[in-house]
Amino acid sequence: MSDEHYSIDDYGAIDKVDAHVHYNSRIDDFIPFALQHGFRLISINTKIPGFPSIKDQLDIAHRHASIHRSLYYLCTFDAEEVVRENDVSEFARMTGAIKNGASGCKCWKDIGMVIKDADNNFVFVDDVRFKPFFDWAEKYRITFLGHIGEPKNCWLPLDKMTVNNDRSYFAGHPEYHMYMHPEFPSYEKLIESYEQLLANHSTLRYVGAHLGSLEWSLSELAKRLEVFPNMAVDVAERMSHIQYQAVKNRDEVRDFFLRYQDRIIYGTDLIIDDTQSPKQWEDKAATLWMKDWRFFVSDQEMRSPFLDDSFNGLKLPKSAIDKIYRLNAEKWYDLN
Repeated sequence: MSDEHYSIDDYGAIDKVDAHVHYNSRIDDFIPFALQHGFRLISINTKIPGFPSIKDQLDIAHRHASIHRSLYYLCTFDAEEVVRENDVSEFARMTGAIKNGASGCKCWKDIGMVIKDADNNFVFVDDVRFKPFFDWAEKYRITFLGHIGEPKNCWLPLDKMTVNNDRSYFAGHPEYHMYMHPEFPSYEKLIESYEQLLANHSTLRYVGAHLGSLEWSLSELAKRLEVFPNMAVDVAERMSHIQYQAVKNRDEVRDFFLRYQDRIIYGTDLIIDDTQSPKQWEDKAATLWMKDWRFFVSDQEMRSPFLDDSFNGLKLPKSAIDKIYRLNAEKWYDLN
């Protein structure tokens, strides 16, 4: 093994963390499978239509974590209940989950894009009703994973979108295509809302899910990382956007990953639930994990169904790979 770089063949032997999955099945077969591939997992509780209830997600995650030391989880709260009822039970649920073993908390894009107050106004993440959650997390150094907003492509016409997976998704789901719905908040407003949150909570440990919804421009993301030193990001479900930028300027992308190697966390957004068989989970994960590993550790030419052009891998040094794939997750989520 090189002193400076991992090879593609090192993949299975390296301790790694997939810090963004949704483990919503009571079947635990996938956890030892992931460990065979060198992966520990962080399961993210999120109130998403079609997912189990928040309570059930928490129960599933806690059960798996109590049996398998290689699975961790983040709890969440029902933001709609907080706005509608100012329900202190949601705060108690979240703080109780942390005391019971959760490694952090999650807030989701329904804040800013779905939830409205009694006056029919959209409610944003910097709203005073959420302040107790972030005050508490800041005081006790609990990391919040924030998925606020969507890819900028969501606000663009189909022919202006940068990656094929966004184009095909929004073509098939026009109800979620914000370009078609100017009555909803703008992309800029959503970014500004979490920037204001971080300005209001200067020591809050915050991980911007999906590259902080700044996936379209690593240089724009870099500006926020410079302003907010307690902010990190994960790459979950945004690899095509990174690779799109690598098509145009691989060196610039590589420089970004080197400069911010302490604040980038690997994750995939894999969903493990009972709509698929364990074999389907395993095949999808193994393919995705290896493809991403190849992009980060080699400089080989690659192609993606989400892009029209080929691109080359970043061939990051071992020190950066170790941080992105393990050490940063351990640090930001206090894994042990």
